[in-house]
Amino acid sequence: MIYELNLHIEEATVPVIRTIQVKDYINFDTLHKIIVHTFGLSDQGTYTFYPNKSAGEVVETKDNQTETRQNKAEITTWLVQKDDMIDYTYETIDLKMNWHIRITLQNIVDVDPLITYPHCFYAQNNAPSTVQYARSELDSEIMIREINERLFMLATEQDYERLWHEVLMETKKLYDIEPWRKITDDQVYVIYDDIHDEHYFCSILGKAREVFGLSVYIGFEGMLSLLDSFEGEKTPEEIMKHQHSLLISFENREDLEKEQYDIIKRHQVTFRGKKAWPSFVSFTPGYYPWNVHADNLRQLLFVLKTTLDMLVTTKDYEQMPYILEDKIFHVRHRENSYEMNVMNVHDLMEQLERKYIADKVYPSEIELKRVTKKLYRPLQQIVEFKGTYIDIPIQEEVDVRPIFPSLVIAADHERGNVYHHAMSPKPLNEEQLQRELLFLLEELGGRPAMLLMDERTYYYVEPLVQVLNITVDIEEHLPAVDFMFQEMFTTLMNEIGKE
Repeated sequence: MIYELNLHIEEATVPVIRTIQVKDYINFDTLHKIIVHTFGLSDQGTYTFYPNKSAGEVVETKDNQTETRQNKAEITTWLVQKDDMIDYTYETIDLKMNWHIRITLQNIVDVDPLITYPHCFYAQNNAPSTVQYARSELDSEIMIREINERLFMLATEQDYERLWHEVLMETKKLYDIEPWRKITDDQVYVIYDDIHDEHYFCSILGKAREVFGLSVYIGFEGMLSLLDSFEGEKTPEEIMKHQHSLLISFENREDLEKEQYDIIKRHQVTFRGKKAWPSFVSFTPGYYPWNVHADNLRQLLFVLKTTLDMLVTTKDYEQMPYILEDKIFHVRHRENSYEMNVMNVHDLMEQLERKYIADKVYPSEIELKRVTKKLYRPLQQIVEFKGTYIDIPIQEEVDVRPIFPSLVIAADHERGNVYHHAMSPKPLNEEQLQRELLFLLEELGGRPAMLLMDERTYYYVEPLVQVLNITVDIEEHLPAVDFMFQEMFTTLMNEIGKE
């Protein structure tokens, strides 16, 4: 069975919560390692577990705490039924940090064959630090993704290999069916996973006889990238840096990475011929394209099974809508036995925006008042403002996924001079862009005649713009910003070339 555990840090000034799923037979030492990976701690500290409530009964004494680093008892020793609780303390070697975490057995569920364990499916706010703030739902999605990448290191090899084998078997079925003979890449269909509350936008590739496979765009960021790719206003490089998707493409044997070829051979799934060997790539906003991890395999397995079911049950492929012409999606719901519904592109976009983009202004009231006073002074300038990524991947450690540094830049629309720019090693987020915009307005010392932004940047700063009542126009082409971005990119490349 699987234990669903709620982890709550008690000292935090904002709710710091993680909900994880673990196998019920793990011991306390393993649970400690899972907690360390979940919160991104060092494994060099000391820890202790205390029973708080076991088998529905409150435990009055703490004399029977586990022996630090030595107790191999299974967690079922104390966690017996729903709502049982354990208290966990963690102290760093330098004694500068002492955490108390309440662990509650939230639920007991069956093993999900599509998941590797341990697995995190809910995360709220950063762990305690000198500065704490509430995270948006979009930030939480990023946190969950990062946590699961760390937890994957604790998954058993058996779980990982089982997922890979199933994905390869389903991928083989997809190749044998050759759906690209009947479906074009713009006949996009949507699969909704009700268990994980996620939308997958799927495009069958190969009708043009160039790339064969399946592209899966995930959530709100994925939908934006999908629409960008069909509208054709942005370069593939620009789209890729913001893209949240998974790609299965069928390549020639000699073009496969050695690691992926070894996986295929290890599982003895047969692929032969030209453009017949599967390659799996993960795209994440702000990160370099990389190998898929365990949670990606879970997503791919779910999408592949649902896609194959759809291909078998769909009788008339011509009736599948075309995204550019029809402006609608066919949406399949797992909870309704994969029932197919129709949804307008604009309506689904609004639904996902409400889910992923928090309607929150991050700067404080004091910061807003300080800037609002300056906005009484009208300015003549039209200012371009954009958040993007620099196409220079930075890899901090070997075998660690490289990042694309994020860049926020503001420039005069007519004269081209730069008012503000800021670079960061972290992916773009709402708080960052709102604070950069507020800083820009303070530096300008007045209210610009208009702000020009691309659509993705506007989604992040919309709550702040509305509060400040700033006039904004959405433009995908921002000539001043794009020119300065290219100049900065060229300068950085020249500097790198000198090293």
